[in-house]
Amino acid sequence: MKKLHAEVEKAKSIALATPDKGICAILNGMKGRPDRCNLLIDDKVPLLIIAGRKDNYIPYEMMDKIKQIGTNLEVKTLENSGHMGFVEEPEESCRILSDFLRKH
Repeated sequence: MKKLHAEVEKAKSIALATPDKGICAILNGMKGRPDRCNLLIDDKVPLLIIAGRKDNYIPYEMMDKIKQIGTNLEVKTLENSGHMGFVEEPEESCRILSDFLRKH
């Protein structure tokens, strides 16, 4: 993907400089995280989820289920992004976040 060439190269250089044990520890930490969906129920704190329609890790269809959990939850979609929308569509991500912060 030409559009993200610089970002991909930067990520590669970081990964190559990271010790194998460190990478394994990070992956095991993510794998072992407990389900925190109960935090979405709290209506005292406004929550924002920015979802990528092309996310290969969290299927977009999950957003319909997530929207039903929280009463003070806003889900915004990045149509041209996968799992890392803040890298793939930084301007749109920033606009969504700025709008959310202005409201709350």
